[in-house]
Amino acid sequence: MTISKGLRFGFVLVTALGAAAVAACTAEVTTNNATDGGVDGAVNKNDGGTPTDGAATGDGSGDTDTGTPASTKGGSIQVSETLANSDLMQPASTTLTASFFDSVPAPGPSPLNCTEMMADTCKLTTCTKNAAFDAGTPDPDAGTPTIPDSPNAGDITVTGGKIPAAGLTISPKEHKLYTGGTDTTYGKLADLGFDDGDVLTVKATGAGGIMAFMGKTVKAPTSVILSPIQCMAFQCTFGGTAPMDGLDTTKALDLTWPQDSADTTVSLILNTNDSSNQSSATITCAWNAAAKKGTIAASLLGGLLKTNPPPGGTISGFASASFTTTSLIQDGDYAITFGASVSNGTQGSFKTM
Repeated sequence: MTISKGLRFGFVLVTALGAAAVAACTAEVTTNNATDGGVDGAVNKNDGGTPTDGAATGDGSGDTDTGTPASTKGGSIQVSETLANSDLMQPASTTLTASFFDSVPAPGPSPLNCTEMMADTCKLTTCTKNAAFDAGTPDPDAGTPTIPDSPNAGDITVTGGKIPAAGLTISPKEHKLYTGGTDTTYGKLADLGFDDGDVLTVKATGAGGIMAFMGKTVKAPTSVILSPIQCMAFQCTFGGTAPMDGLDTTKALDLTWPQDSADTTVSLILNTNDSSNQSSATITCAWNAAAKKGTIAASLLGGLLKTNPPPGGTISGFASASFTTTSLIQDGDYAITFGASVSNGTQGSFKTM
């Protein structure tokens, strides 16, 4: 496997109502909404989100306004960098995306029943199909629903790192959304955009209810090794040397990393998914990098599904780790988070045992 530096990507997480600190004890709650884990019949590599509860924040430039106020309006700006990967025939590129909202939808009926269990800074979300859910039949006389324009910030430009001096810019399109549709070049730079530790700066011209802003920065964290996880050719092991050396779910998993930056959050997602019945179990964890270690409790690991991947089975596992810094942009009533994340190549399928 050849990965020039590992996979690296920038991301932003928006918190509409404020990020709640993760409790340091174990508790269990029940919800009707699937907030984590791929449950669409296939392992979704992005499902589970990126946990930021208790996340350290900072922008690398002395801007200390990184708290997250309570708000029902917000948005996200995301810069993602993918390095060349010969195994996946993947060229180097950098992508800029953004989205905004002016209200948080109230929870409604869900096709899934989900429960959540917390242990320290990790969460297990288990979902099963909701047999009582009825999506209803569309009314043929209702006509085509009207899609309102989304709030937007006008032209958004990110500069810094290896991005050309003019910056990488995106503009709102149909329904004022930041999407290129079939345009595969929208928001993309066919090259690497930043290195570890680079400071990225974002600005927006302002529009659609969001005022112009400029000079907001975030420092990309350093990619680190998350031991004992090893991933090669999109197969991950947990201290073993072969794909069959899976994750022992009967005991706690202790993780370590060498870097100790206090403004960096180490995040890990372990997703198991059964495509035959829409069930899933996902663990999401977030640790402050300054600790240089983290643990996933056996009580959570035991809740993962026992993998039996295709072609012989339907239950798959997927692991993904990232190292993140974020900063807040408070624009009037809108709480917008701007961040950068680096992956060290800890990404791929895994087996439980």
